Amino acid sequence: MRSALLALCAAACAAAATPAALSGAPLHDTNWMLNDPDAPLGAARPTLTVSEGRASGFTGCNQWFAAVDAAANGNLRFANVGATERVCAPPAMEIERRFLNTLARTRAAEYDRDMLQLRLIGDEADTLATFDAWRPPGVRR
Repeated sequence: MRSALLALCAAACAAAATPAALSGAPLHDTNWMLNDPDAPLGAARPTLTVSEGRASGFTGCNQWFAAVDAAANGNLRFANVGATERVCAPPAMEIERRFLNTLARTRAAEYDRDMLQLRLIGDEADTLATFDAWRPPGVRR
């Protein structure tokens, strides 16, 4: 009995420490900003907002938009991704290229409640990008 109780407690603790799938996560109607420690100093960071089956944001250079399919089990896909076509300085264009590539490779997402972060996951269960929740200037909640 004691070992069964310890096993149950261990399983519960492990589950609490594991990032949650998207069920109950604030994916929708939350603004997310890319957490990219390798970005050039002062570079604009890409953003992501999902609302009513659509995703949009800023690539670091242009505005982007896409259809989004998000499931409670964590599956997440972006389709029909498009962006405005403004030309920016090379660092911003590279950030945009990498970001749009990340959207195309995304297959799932995890939400970390403790860190208020959203991670986009690829085919190999690898973290493609990490986003922090943020509030744009002038937006109140």
